[in-house]
Amino acid sequence: MNKILLIVSFVGAFLNSSLQAAPKSSTKSSLQADVKTVFQKVASNDYKGMSTILNKYSDATSIKTILTAKGNGQTLLHAVANLADTATALKMGILIANRGLDVSPQFQKQIISVKDNKNKTPIDYAKGRNNQNLLTIFNNLVAIVQSSTASTSGAMGSTSTGSTGAMSTGTTAPSTTSTSASSTPAPAPASTLQSDINAAFVAVRAGDYNGLKALLKKYSDTSSIKTMLTAVEISLVATGQTLLHKASALTDLNTALKMGILIVNKASEVNIAFQAERILAKDVEGKTPVDYATSNGNTQLVSIFSSIAALTPAPTPASASTLQDDINTAFQKIAAGDYMGMSSLVKKYTDAASVQTMLTAVQNGKTLLQAAVNVNEPSTVAMMVGRITGQAMQVGKDFQVQIIKAQDSQGMSAIDYAKSKGNTQVVDLLTQMSSQ
Repeated sequence: MNKILLIVSFVGAFLNSSLQAAPKSSTKSSLQADVKTVFQKVASNDYKGMSTILNKYSDATSIKTILTAKGNGQTLLHAVANLADTATALKMGILIANRGLDVSPQFQKQIISVKDNKNKTPIDYAKGRNNQNLLTIFNNLVAIVQSSTASTSGAMGSTSTGSTGAMSTGTTAPSTTSTSASSTPAPAPASTLQSDINAAFVAVRAGDYNGLKALLKKYSDTSSIKTMLTAVEISLVATGQTLLHKASALTDLNTALKMGILIVNKASEVNIAFQAERILAKDVEGKTPVDYATSNGNTQLVSIFSSIAALTPAPTPASASTLQDDINTAFQKIAAGDYMGMSSLVKKYTDAASVQTMLTAVQNGKTLLQAAVNVNEPSTVAMMVGRITGQAMQVGKDFQVQIIKAQDSQGMSAIDYAKSKGNTQVVDLLTQMSSQ
């Protein structure tokens, strides 16, 4: 999880963005105050506090000022790499490297390689603390920039905005708005979010890194991020694939690497467990993003994914009372046509025992899937079906087929109800899933 965290933060500060307005430099006084405070946050191992400050800025000038400022002869990244708490150092290091990349790949390399007043680089401090995960990240990022300098199509190095999805420099990136540490972003409207989810899948399929980045950057609230990153592609041939599955399967390894980092980084804004969950999520064929990266020989992406997955503790079953309460509420959300409410409850559980209990629970003679198919709004039904069947894959393909074919108290399956409603899209989706 450590190494992957780094990739996750690699594409780091995702706040609400305005695609039209150019980023404005902060006033000198407020910027200097933040520089002083951010060193204090690092010294106290306060990742959230540090992240809040760094994510306030989107213009290259302010980012450069913060990341090149020195306290006691050291830059922020020197101080981070020298932390005794190696797990916190890893997260902070990833975030800082990501912010450096928002200026340019060369600037990112510069802050990793710069020497302090003791003639040491952040790499040296990572070695001294035996922070192997952070050290590997630093070395990989430097190597990527070096290779991209030799080739304009390098993995992370190009500053153009062509179809390869190369990262743009801080001067052309969408601006971000300052956010107060105490403010909580409001979830996006379901219709807007679903539209952006659809557009995100289009961007991934097209290898449009900048397009995907702009869409993900629009959301900073936990609910919207979870909904976007757990959404599965809706098509006549059911795949059960999330954005991370699709990105990992790209044959352009450079673009796959950048998109994978971007998505995993976004997932880390929720928490580490959610980040690992996205990496280990299975599609209808039982394959994870790690599997797709492996089959394509994308060793860098595999290394990142595998590290995160390996360091993630196995999920523990929920207490019976909490789980039952959530099951009851999930049925209520379905009856109200509240996809986001239902989705947030269903995806809370990733251990097989809890998933099985929730998806086989029955109220009024119906399971969650059977109840969802009976919702009147076809587009809402499709999203609910995708969420429930996708979550079933946490147990396995056989279980997914089981809940699709299960009959209620009237002898009707989910497919039968979809047919009775004339919802041909859902009929095709469920039929495809249950026949694989």
